[in-house]
Parts: sequence; structure tokens; C-alpha cells
Amino acid sequence: MGRIEGEGGGGRSATPVPGVRRYARLLFLHLWARLLPPSPPAAEIPRNLLVIRPDHIGDVLFTTPAQHVQRRTFPEARITALVGPWAATILTRNPDVDAVRTCSFPWFDRRPKPSPWQPYRLLLQEASDLRDLDFDAALILRFDHWWGALLAAWADIPVRIGYATPENRPFLTDALPYAPDRHAVEHNLALVRALATRWNREAVAGEPRLRFPLTAEEEAFAAALLARHGIAADARLVGLHPGAGDPRKLWPTERWAQVADRLAESLDARVLITGSPAERELAEAVARQMRSRPCIAAGETTLGQAAA
Repeated sequence: MGRIEGEGGGGRSATPVPGVRRYARLLFLHLWARLLPPSPPAAEIPRNLLVIRPDHIGDVLFTTPAQHVQRRTFPEARITALVGPWAATILTRNPDVDAVRTCSFPWFDRRPKPSPWQPYRLLLQEASDLRDLDFDAALILRFDHWWGALLAAWADIPVRIGYATPENRPFLTDALPYAPDRHAVEHNLALVRALATRWNREAVAGEPRLRFPLTAEEEAFAAALLARHGIAADARLVGLHPGAGDPRKLWPTERWAQVADRLAESLDARVLITGSPAERELAEAVARQMRSRPCIAAGETTLGQAAA
């Protein structure tokens, strides 16, 4: 049994992949790599940069410190993020990103594939679209995303930076060793530093803070919601999000309730349970098992309102 390390659920996780299946995939990818033409020459000054991250909301939020450093290091460049439509909201309001493109990345869209060849047909179409945009460099932020690395190579992007996992390596021009004990935020920042080194620049240091700008309307909504639940503006608040897009990631409700009560007691805090409308019942199940009284906001907020 082989093992592919995967990021998610706080930055780290692991998904087993059968050894025979992985070997066959590696053989297929290495054969495909032989079909690629030589990489075009790198630009003297990178003016068009692409960042690829296929994951969902949390992991795309983890890219924002790297996006900020990239913006400060390459202020003259146009920065485009290629993300799933499910996570585009995280970056559409981010001042460090000039454009957001969406792609329903195979294996991340949580829908059954209509055929085994659909991921590759999508790859060829997306590569054709990206080729027309004339990118100078691409960062493949997810360490095991061979589909994204192959996409960048097939789109004739001259500089392709990512992690040297066996699936990715054939399609990268610059490959960093992968350290599975590091957080996704640190991995993303390391790739931006490698991009800076490629053009003999020093990456502008910045505090690794997540960035998701809020609107005045979202701030006002949050204040009104808390007031409606009798929570003072200066009260200490703990947010819990017990839902998950994949049922295998769900934690038992009684354990969420135990953690919520412990936090409420030890921090003298009120607990706010967030989630989508479909997760309202889950939030109420957690609340019923708590000793303290939480504020349930599941199904009542947009992403921006929940952040506020």
C-alpha cells in the first residue's frame, strides 16, 4: 500500500493509494511528460503569474499570506489565481490578486466523473485557454497536484514551480523537496520564495496572516446577529464549524459538544456554531448536547458574514 500525503482539515492529512494503481499512474504520467515540447525561454521580467490551487475554502484561504508576499515581491506583475468555483469568493475580494479564474478541478468537484477521460479532456481545453493568456510562470501550490502541474506544462508556461513528488516532478522546471510536517501556509510561502529566487529577487517578508477583507455591511450584519443573541460586542467568542464537505471528515457531535463546553468554561466565552443551511441540523445536534448555550448561525450567513 503506497501513501499520498494530502493537505486539508487544518493543513495536513493522508490518503492511502494502492501501490499498483499508483505505479500505473506514475508510468502514465512519465510517458505523457515525454510528449511535452521543450519549455519556452523564461521572461527577463515576469509580468504575468499564475497560481494554481484546486482545494476548497480552507486551503485557498491558506494561500493568502503567499499571495501577499508575491504581490510585494513582484509589484509590476499581473497575478491570476486558478481555483475551484467553490472557493473563488476567498480571492475575488483580495487586493493581492488581479484576476480569479475558476476550473472545476477533477477529483475536487465532489461529483462523479461522466467518463474516465473527462479529466483529460478538461485539461486539454483549460491548457488551450491558459496558453492564450501567455503566463510567464506558474506556482502549483498543492504538493501532489500532478493534474495542475501537467496543466501548466501543457499550457507552455515557461517556469513551473512546485514540489518534487513523483507525480509532479516530470512537469516542473523548479521542484522543491516536500516536508510533510510543515503547514500548508509554510509550503505556499516556500514556493513564492523559490519564484523570487528564480528572478534574483529577495522575497519581501511579511507576517503570515490570513487575508479575507470584510465589507461594512458584513460587519454590521455580524454585530446585529450577536446582539440578537444577547452577545456583547466586546464578548469573547469561539467559533465552531462542525460540518464538512466529505462525510468521512465528520467528527462525532458529542465530542464537538464537549470541546465547546470546555472552551466556553475555560475562556469565559460564548460559542458560535457556523455552517451552511444543509448543516443546520448538525449544528442543532451539537447544541443539544452542550451544557452552555451557543449561538447557532448555521444557514443564516454568507461566507463574508460568517467571517465577520
